[in-house]
Amino acid sequence: MSTAPLSRERDDTTANSERDSTQKLVVTWQHPHTRDVSPVAILTQDPSGYRFEYLSRASAVPGFRSLLGFPDFERVYTSIELFPLFAQRAMDPRRPDYSRYVDDLGLGDDATPWEQIARSGGTKESDTLQLFPVPRFIDGQWRCHFLVSGMRYMMSKEVVVHGQPIPVCSEQDYEDRLAKLKTGDEVSLHHEEANASSDHALLVLTAGELPLGYAPDWLASEIFEFSNQDVLDFSISKINPIEAGWHMRLVVEMDAALPAGYRFFDGSNWTLASQR
Repeated sequence: MSTAPLSRERDDTTANSERDSTQKLVVTWQHPHTRDVSPVAILTQDPSGYRFEYLSRASAVPGFRSLLGFPDFERVYTSIELFPLFAQRAMDPRRPDYSRYVDDLGLGDDATPWEQIARSGGTKESDTLQLFPVPRFIDGQWRCHFLVSGMRYMMSKEVVVHGQPIPVCSEQDYEDRLAKLKTGDEVSLHHEEANASSDHALLVLTAGELPLGYAPDWLASEIFEFSNQDVLDFSISKINPIEAGWHMRLVVEMDAALPAGYRFFDGSNWTLASQR
């Protein structure tokens, strides 16, 4: 992969301090009626423990109220242990289905609660919160894993790839498509221009350019400007049976050849309340 000049960089000293030792999750909230999704906070893990900070725009998000355990929009919350609101979103290792669950996520039995919620999104039934990992700079690449979303839509809608319509397929045809995949297979992203829900919808395609689903919206919005450049690699990390549920069928790994000083989730919408 070649790296073209890119914007949103910072000095290497600052970048180095946030590489391997610090991990971040974006906390988003979905309005229960409009279904609009808004980033509201950043959850951080580093060697000193955990930190929770609201974004400066969180208090102005229509309908949003401060989260349980985090009443003050201006305060920086710290803890040696993962905050209960997020720790309860990981599965207890004592549950009989724990090993299967973490395996479906592409993790081992020693997966930490943080690793679980970073991979799964930390969603709960009838919940309005979801967590998304900020890519990390590892071995010279920006890396993250994500669950392919919207897979069921591939059996209910026609999509267009490079001007060619891909007709709706049956569930059996779609399962056959998945059965041909192997761990490590390369996949690609393609902008679905006709998508009515998002201007930056990115389809996940097989090597034969058959649609599997979508890159999560949180990631699509960050990498959309690079989707036509030779700086992004995607591969199948984990393939799960239908029993895992559609939201956990496919785990994809992204490797991005962006500069070490590149900043994901940057700009005025991502200013922390404590930084105002």
